Amino acid sequence: MFDRFADVWLGIPLDGPLTYRIPPSMDVTPGSLVRVPLRGEIEKGVVRSIHSSAPGYEVRDILQAGPVVVTEAQMDLAAWVAEEYFSGPGEAIFKMFPDPPTRLSKPASIDRKDTFRPAHDLNEEQAKAYNGIISSRSGTLEERIHLIEGITGSGKTEVYIHLIRAILASGGSAILIVPEISLTVQIQRRLKDVFGDEVAVLHSGMKPKDRWNSYKSVLEGQRRIALGTRSAIFAPVNPGIIIIDEEHDGSYKEHSSPRYDARAVALQIAKKTGSLVVFGSATPRLESRSLKNVHRLKARATGAQMSSAQIIPATESHLSPPLFAAMKEALSKKEKVLLLLNRRGYFPYLYCKSCRKTVQCPKCSVTLPLHRDGNLRCHYCGYSRPDDGKCDRCKSPVKKLGMGTQRMEEVLLSLFPDARIERIDTDNARGEAVQDCISRFLAGEIDILLGTQMIAKGLDSPNVTVVGVLKADQGLAMPDFRSAERTFALLTQVAGRAGRADLPGRVFLEALDPEHPVLIMAQKQDYSHFYETELEDRRAAMYPPFCRLIRLLVRGADESESEKDSVKLGELLAGLPGKSTVVLGPAQAPIYRVNEQYRNHILIKTNDFELVHSALRGILPAFRKSLSKTYLEIDVDPVDLL
Repeated sequence: MFDRFADVWLGIPLDGPLTYRIPPSMDVTPGSLVRVPLRGEIEKGVVRSIHSSAPGYEVRDILQAGPVVVTEAQMDLAAWVAEEYFSGPGEAIFKMFPDPPTRLSKPASIDRKDTFRPAHDLNEEQAKAYNGIISSRSGTLEERIHLIEGITGSGKTEVYIHLIRAILASGGSAILIVPEISLTVQIQRRLKDVFGDEVAVLHSGMKPKDRWNSYKSVLEGQRRIALGTRSAIFAPVNPGIIIIDEEHDGSYKEHSSPRYDARAVALQIAKKTGSLVVFGSATPRLESRSLKNVHRLKARATGAQMSSAQIIPATESHLSPPLFAAMKEALSKKEKVLLLLNRRGYFPYLYCKSCRKTVQCPKCSVTLPLHRDGNLRCHYCGYSRPDDGKCDRCKSPVKKLGMGTQRMEEVLLSLFPDARIERIDTDNARGEAVQDCISRFLAGEIDILLGTQMIAKGLDSPNVTVVGVLKADQGLAMPDFRSAERTFALLTQVAGRAGRADLPGRVFLEALDPEHPVLIMAQKQDYSHFYETELEDRRAAMYPPFCRLIRLLVRGADESESEKDSVKLGELLAGLPGKSTVVLGPAQAPIYRVNEQYRNHILIKTNDFELVHSALRGILPAFRKSLSKTYLEIDVDPVDLL
């Protein structure tokens, strides 16, 4: 009897699979989850292939076989992700599926009905976008990629639903991804209202068992619509359409290896499967705005007018008088208020007058905010210590400055004692807690919803008539080439939450610099002007969409080693190909120290991406192996440079 062997991808940084022997009694197929021995430990792996070719060395046995967790197409996609983003294929494949529970249960069978509930009729603008997209199904890849640029409230979701109906009617499947877990509440309800049990929800906020069963129902072909956040792009379907809602959002970029971009992965899937790709946003990325097929929705689907907005100079008081008065009036009419403060904690800064510096995290180059529980807590590494009211350098008394969401919540409770107030940020709401809060707000059980940027996207409540943004211009100070784009998008998106039905809306932007051009364009909801202005700035500085970026970051606990290795890397990159290729650095990263790691980075700008990528494939593996006290992070098409 011949032995059988399995090439196994492990979820660790390896360039390829390791070979293991399959015990005679074990049932294993490509895509099976297995447990294998490695260096005295037991690791999880996914079987890539099975063969009878014994390697020229003694191999060990697979210890345990589990269920099939991925398809052949997913494994092919993992190989591409590993190549594109300089990771191991095992690292890529383990991004694609949730961990099966120890005790597997068969997902409930789906009572599929080919007739769906009626969708809302499309207006003229929506119908034109729909027809333009669906008619391109047999076109080239470029012809199958579309952008719906629609103002907030213009009914992009209804276009998505009609597109999905057409795809499902022809026997296909669909993937729809959103940037925030909270956004799945309303869109999930709307999709299930039309498509019933065809919808499988996939995101990390779900209970592990529910997430696995939902994933398994897609894997087994029981459900044909995968709805979720970033990783749902890897859903085990052969999609006829991929829809990326709020496509401008930075959360579509993964920040651990492989640092993939779900938008780029969607294009690769479309290249292989012939699917449609639809990006949707009121504030598209500059890269997407340059697509060939752009469909514009310029009017709100309900006929409602865009909310009036005004910029207010920030005052010493907690709320400016105009915003306070508008909130008071809205609450008296039983209307709802949305407040955005994109800063967590109680006091964001503790300032020492003697040192003339803020109290900083001992592990990171960032300030250490004070939280309501009396602890100073770093939002980058999680370091925490009790506040003793003294400077950590000179032990002088410190002054508490600024306003975080926790403190603002207390202020609101004192100003509006009869109002039902809820706060959403990552300190108090994760996963199902976020969805529960959003559901109660939509049901009218909350009068004032205060939160960070997670409340700016997707909320569609007809009773929201006042939106306030506190410290509206704080994001413009970030040392990053996308800071203006992110700020404009955030302000435009949150402003769009007001006045979405019969009741008119009012928006208040409190700012330290009320004359800033980005704020004025956001006040006017003037995306076209912003796009043209920002495009010229990007052209002058050679940033996307006028080039592609690759960021190489060397980090380590030893400051001198991090600097030395980054200099060595810079020397290796001196001869990169391409007439348009520019190498900047090495230099200290804007946030130089994170979790006791000193960070130096190099930025590559190029219009010869394939040439540069190929050259880096030859340079970086050997450089990585030479590192002993530092680690190299490779970020293709980074969304920020902090």
